[in-house]
Amino acid sequence: MTSATVRVLSVAANGSSLWTAAFLVAFGLLASVLLHAWTDHTLETFGGDDASPQKTNCRACGARIAVEADRCPYCERSLDEDDAPDYGRVGT
Repeated sequence: MTSATVRVLSVAANGSSLWTAAFLVAFGLLASVLLHAWTDHTLETFGGDDASPQKTNCRACGARIAVEADRCPYCERSLDEDDAPDYGRVGT
């Protein structure tokens, strides 16, 4: 048994209702699932250490998008080289 399970069972054994223990377990599982989904979404959108090489960053908003995309699905900007923002770079 994990320490969290032992802790929940000891709470139930000390006079608290079994419903409280069941609620704590359900809440922990739900929080774990939501955290995992949020982490996956964040890595998919913005990339990470294991970012797919078939993705690149949008030059306008920075979101992770497919290399083959013509437009960014987030900001709807065109990804053509002619439409790339200048950002005030000094020419060399």
